[in-house]
Order: sequence, then C-alpha cells, then structure tokens
Amino acid sequence: MVRSVGLIGWVNNKPVYDLFIDRVIGDDEFRKIYVELVEKHKYFPLQPMGSEPIVRLIPIKDSPRRTKFVALILAITTVLTVSLTGYGLALGFHELLYRDIMGLEVDNYEIMVSMISFTSLFLLTLMSHELGHLYVSKKSGMIVSGPFLIPAPPIQLGFIGTLGAVINMKTLPPTKRDLARLGLSGPLIGFLISLIVGLIGFYLSPLIPLSYFEKPEIAGKTGSVGIVPLTLLLIYFMRSTPGYASLMHPLLFCSYIIMLVTFLNLIPIGQLDGGHVVRAYVSADKHSKLGLVIPYIMFSTGLILMYIKGFSQASAYYISLSLILAIFYAIFGRRKHPGAANHYSSRVNPIYLVLYLILIVLTLPIPT
Repeated sequence: MVRSVGLIGWVNNKPVYDLFIDRVIGDDEFRKIYVELVEKHKYFPLQPMGSEPIVRLIPIKDSPRRTKFVALILAITTVLTVSLTGYGLALGFHELLYRDIMGLEVDNYEIMVSMISFTSLFLLTLMSHELGHLYVSKKSGMIVSGPFLIPAPPIQLGFIGTLGAVINMKTLPPTKRDLARLGLSGPLIGFLISLIVGLIGFYLSPLIPLSYFEKPEIAGKTGSVGIVPLTLLLIYFMRSTPGYASLMHPLLFCSYIIMLVTFLNLIPIGQLDGGHVVRAYVSADKHSKLGLVIPYIMFSTGLILMYIKGFSQASAYYISLSLILAIFYAIFGRRKHPGAANHYSSRVNPIYLVLYLILIVLTLPIPT
C-alpha cells in the first residue's frame, strides 16, 4: 500500500514524514491507523487532498511538566473567585427576600448553603461541558490536555468569577464525524446539566407580588432581566402568575449564565464548538465566510431591537455580542479551520447538525 516514504521537515525536533500510498484511505480504516499511530508511536496521521494520495505523519508535542501545576493553580483560583460570586449572589438573594420583603432576620447558615450549592453546581456544569469533549476525544483516539479552568473577577468586581474552561487539542479529530461529535458533545451535556440546575433554581425562586418591588426601599435593589434563553423563558411562562414576579435564586442565575455562554459557544466562528460542528459539513472557505457574516447578523439584530423597543438590555446584548465576535474573528477566525485529519472524510450524518440547530434555538437569548 505504501509506495515510498519522504522526510519533509521537522516539528518540535522530530521528523515529519509523507507516506505515498496507492489509494485514498476511507474513514474506518483511517481511524484504525490513527489510533495505532497516536497510541504506539506518538504521531498522528493527516490525509491532505492533493494530486496523489499521501498520509503525512506529524509528531505529537509533549506537554510541559508544569502543565499540571498550572492547571491546579487555575482550578484553585477559579473555585475561590466563583465562591465569592456565589456568596455575593446568596447574600443579595437572602437579604432581599428575608430582610427587605419578609421583614425577618437573615440566616447566615442558609447563605452558606446557597453559596456552596451555587459554586458546586456552577463548576459541575462547566466541567460537564469539558468532560463531554474529553469523552469524545478519548473515544476518537485524540490526544488532549486539560481541562483548564480560567478564573475571572467575582461578581463583586463586575463579573461572574470565571471565563469558563478549555481543553487543548494536540491532534485533530480523525474524521468529520468525530469533529462534529467533538463540537456537539460539550454544549449538549452542559445544556442538559444546566437545564436540571435551572429547574431546581425555578423551584427555589419565590413568586413575589409586584407591589413589593414598587416599594422605594426595594425598587433600587432589583431589576428585570432584559434577555432570557428560550428554554428558561418557556419554563417561566409555565409557572408564571399574573401580578407576581419571580425572584431569581442563585441556582437559577447559574443556569441562566451557562445557557447564555452555551449560545455564544455554539456560534460557528473559528474553533468555538459551533465552529467545529459546522466545519464538519462545509468547506474551510465557506466556514470562514460564515464566521465573517455572523457579527454583522448579531449587530443587525441589535439595531432592529433598538428600533422596535428602544435602547434596552436586549439591543445592548446583541450589539455587544457582535463586537465580541468581531474581535474573536479578527484574532482567531481569519485562519481557516483545519477540519478533520482525514480531508477525504465522507459526509457526516445530519443528526449532529439537527441537534446543533436545536441547541441554538433552545439557548437563543429572547428579549423580554
């Protein structure tokens, strides 16, 4: 099958080889070769398109020894910053509900329980997303490192305590099917966990008469949510009561944030999860052009909402999102997505694309 072997260069002080072969290798056979080369020889194969069929053997970069130490420090810092966010949310919720609305003393024990619940479930949802990626990666034979939790300022400083988590792919997914499953697995599992957390949060979020929120001593401490993911909005309508409003429990806020972040991650730009899924179905050029158009769509949505409802949280959200995506595209999206290791990979089952589109709809931020 292999006609000749050529040394074409060096990567990380290791040789890169081209194997000239008799025919193009199909997905199933390519995956078997991929797994054996990765596990036994620390090389991963790439089958690029060209005038004649070849398999390029690329050495896998070793992880620096400090990687695990860095991951531990990031994880500890993230737990601390998310805990501070949980404490701030729990304190505000319990003070408003018990002291300002019910006229009772605030129970510090309940605040700590809410803080621990928020921190645990928020981090569980983040990690479930990454573990979904890890499961598919390992099943496909890929080499990855992480996950790495990324800390950020807590809510007391205007943020939510974390920028999420990432894994580092050292090898490309072997086939388009593996690429689609990789991109879909994290958001799907993260969404399901956040849905469960959201249902618990709705159960713990009391319905308060609107008249309470009109009192001067309470009005300045509360505000309405201008955008809500479609899933949470549907659940809210199922339990809503005329003349009452739901006071958001920290666990409901947890689900709310995770679903907004999931929607962002599903946008098909660069190597966001949505970018992986869409790249499995379109060429690199079409993928790049789609990523260029997306920020304009978000910006236009913000302008339309501004025209209909005036300047609001919803219009500000979509306009801000368009700017974030434009910056992301300028940094990461201009370089074409490499796709799967097998460039001749066959067409992907459309079920992954259908699930992807359903997830986008379910997490779509809706103006309220």
